[in-house]
Amino acid sequence: MLGATHMIVGATVYKRVPYKIEGYLLAFLAHFFLDAIPHYELSVLLNDTLAILAGMFLLLLAWHMKDLGILIAAFLGALPDINWTLNWSASLARVHSFFHTSIKPPPFFLGIEVLIILASVIFLLRKPTEGI
Repeated sequence: MLGATHMIVGATVYKRVPYKIEGYLLAFLAHFFLDAIPHYELSVLLNDTLAILAGMFLLLLAWHMKDLGILIAAFLGALPDINWTLNWSASLARVHSFFHTSIKPPPFFLGIEVLIILASVIFLLRKPTEGI
């Protein structure tokens, strides 16, 4: 799953949960749910580039909404992948590997991620009073 997907979904989960501590926890746990979905893997360079662009979008959104929690949740949503790359925690890497699908689908599966990102952005930008 793209880092951008994990970041945007993490931020969205955080914004839609009324209690922020639970939002952070669910943003982190969403990573494992998303990784269980079969997904096409891009190159590290392209994945990192998209993650930087998503981070810039979320930075602007956090500034506009005056909510630093958006960035924290985005980081927590991407943390298992960051750990996988930097080897901070072997335990977290084992949990991540357990949930990460081993199915390697064709590239058109990226469309599923695009839909997940679009739906997440819509929910992220909607006011809470507009419903789910």
